[in-house]
Amino acid sequence: MGYASNKVVFWGAFALVLLLGWSQTATQTANAYYDAGLDKMKHGWLKEAIANFSKCVEISPYYYEAYAQRGKCYFDLGKKQEALADFNTALQKKKDYYLAFYYRALYYRDAGKNDLAYADIQRSMEIMPRFKDAYKTRISWFMEDKKFDEALKDIQALQNLDEDNLEWEVLKGKIWFLQGKDDEAFTKFTELLKKDPSNAEIYYLRGLMYSRKKEKKPIDDEKAYEDFSQAKKLGLKEKNLLEQHYLLAMELGHFSEALSDANDLLSLEKKNSVYWFWRAKAWAGMNQCDSAIASVNKALVLHPAFEDAYLLRADCKIKKGKENQAISDFNKVLQLNPQNARAYEERGVYYFNKNLYDKALEDFNNAIKFGESGRAYFYRGAIKDMQKDTKNGCLDLKKAVDLKYPEAEKAYKRACGMIK
Repeated sequence: MGYASNKVVFWGAFALVLLLGWSQTATQTANAYYDAGLDKMKHGWLKEAIANFSKCVEISPYYYEAYAQRGKCYFDLGKKQEALADFNTALQKKKDYYLAFYYRALYYRDAGKNDLAYADIQRSMEIMPRFKDAYKTRISWFMEDKKFDEALKDIQALQNLDEDNLEWEVLKGKIWFLQGKDDEAFTKFTELLKKDPSNAEIYYLRGLMYSRKKEKKPIDDEKAYEDFSQAKKLGLKEKNLLEQHYLLAMELGHFSEALSDANDLLSLEKKNSVYWFWRAKAWAGMNQCDSAIASVNKALVLHPAFEDAYLLRADCKIKKGKENQAISDFNKVLQLNPQNARAYEERGVYYFNKNLYDKALEDFNNAIKFGESGRAYFYRGAIKDMQKDTKNGCLDLKKAVDLKYPEAEKAYKRACGMIK
């Protein structure tokens, strides 16, 4: 071979080496951008992650993983069409990329296209049979859609993959709870707490079981309260737990604990008028009327037509001797709602204690007209008895007994024992 031929061969080989070296460097650079994008995703820097993934596919247009991850970033930022385009591109580059099917399933679920969502998530699980996140997501969808039997099948599949994980047993108990299989769910949660007494969620779930027993006894409320308290102690601070704990704390007279719940709820939703009202009720339960009124005022700024808030403030005003202000609050409620039975009842009790029996009787008549209560019948019966209308007074007292007003039975026996 001549010199010229050798020269051509040499430069051709050199060019090939350069080309291979550039290709390898480009791939390494694309990998670096991809890894940087994943790291930024992990830290929640989604816009920066998108920039890295975009650089990656610019260098290496067939980098299907980068399209899928960029699509997920777009999805989390609410840019749904850009997300769908990237998921589809990832699947064009690699037709069996399980993660692109999974992410696209999330998109379809969010868009209300449930058939497409279930189809895509099924495909992702067929490609990657040990894809636990897909199982967990589909279980949550089945539970939302009340497809409980399908959810239980997926839980069994998860247990076959990971038998020692108590999370799947908790899910099973949740499904029985949602199905109304209370005995099975209660037994499951109790068993799980023996295995893992540090699991706050299980205490919360068992507390719900105590709270909704069909034939609930006072001890069940105490046990529910204990379970909710333990869940809080172990760090669970979600809104539903705090609300349940507050309601039971008030019912059981644990007012300082109720106040703590109301404060925690307000830290979550500062402009929630109900939570300000709940805070006021807890203060009132501790006979701290000034603090209760301050919280009521906050509630009324947020919700000027909050009838129960006016009634609570009226009660506090009476205790503080500011009776004209209390009457003004009662009147405000009846201005807002002329059929508010409780406002008539509360104002009637005030008039009764002031010996203004005609006004009290009129209010109790309206209270009973718009919403019967044992208390209204009791006070109206007492007034009629004092006015020598014993027969009708006893009818009212008997009605109060039937409605289980605490003081009614004793008063009925005393005033009406000889009346047939």
